[in-house]
Amino acid sequence: MVGSYPLERVKSSKAFVQGQQERSSYLADGNLCYTCWMSAYYIFQENLHDPAKFEAYRKLVMSTLAPFEGRIIARGGELTVVEGEWPFDRTMILEFPSRTAAESWYSSPEYQVILPIRLQSMMCNAVLMDGVA
Repeated sequence: MVGSYPLERVKSSKAFVQGQQERSSYLADGNLCYTCWMSAYYIFQENLHDPAKFEAYRKLVMSTLAPFEGRIIARGGELTVVEGEWPFDRTMILEFPSRTAAESWYSSPEYQVILPIRLQSMMCNAVLMDGVA
């Protein structure tokens, strides 16, 4: 077992296979390297100030996600602040099969071409975080 998953399922997952290709999936002590198959998430907090520019970005961004198996798991929609303050109009969460895939998407030439459009259309905070194993 790896976390709550049978080892066979982990070893056959796309993310694990990608991890195998990227670097050894075992640490020096023989333990499984969890980050080789763990999902990673970008969380964007956004205040939109130029809807036209953002619409141009929105039309282009989806095609940049596909090669890295990225997908939007939450965006826009109703948001309820349950603690503290949340001074953002929108939140978006992207999921990738691994941290390497996520970082590769963000630094890809295809995304870097359209990134300035998003940055010009909004004020944004963004973080990349690992999922739990």
